[in-house]
Amino acid sequence: MSYYNRIISSILAGMFIAIGCLVYTKQPNIIGAVLFSFGLISVILLKLDLYTGKVGFMQLQDFLPILCILIGNLIGATFLSCFQPDVNAIIAAKLTLSPIQIFLRAYLCGMIIYTLVAVKKPIFCLIGVPLFILSGAEHSIADAAYFFAGGLTLPAINFLIIAILGNAFGSITLHRALEIKNDKNNSNQENRL
Repeated sequence: MSYYNRIISSILAGMFIAIGCLVYTKQPNIIGAVLFSFGLISVILLKLDLYTGKVGFMQLQDFLPILCILIGNLIGATFLSCFQPDVNAIIAAKLTLSPIQIFLRAYLCGMIIYTLVAVKKPIFCLIGVPLFILSGAEHSIADAAYFFAGGLTLPAINFLIIAILGNAFGSITLHRALEIKNDKNNSNQENRL
């Protein structure tokens, strides 16, 4: 995929996540969490590039494409700010978290999003997306949408950097653990035959 196509795809993915955020700001409950799923389901069905959905599958040589996806997603996430929703309560709650809390919540989200993308069953998103929202997990692109809508500050930038890293570590470690498990299962089956 060319960098131009990747940027367009990733901007659109960020916009769909921002749409999910917009719905959640209007309905900050289980209904809003389920409706937020529209964003990730759209990303999966339209085969768009979402950082949290791609980072777990990355190899070392994929650093520039992943960076391109992240930048495109962040650009797309600014879409929420066009609607000027009241995100002050959401932002205030996020900024009370310690760096380790942000990282661990983002790690959890990375694992959940990796699983949703890896199984390739959009219906599963109706469970997984509310799971990460209601558990308080941090999705860096959704967080960016909220921070862009409420005003980007230095604490918000620090929060986003930690969330981006947490999402990556959660996704990558789950991917690697599953590779090890599958390699072990394959070698065990080969030994049985």
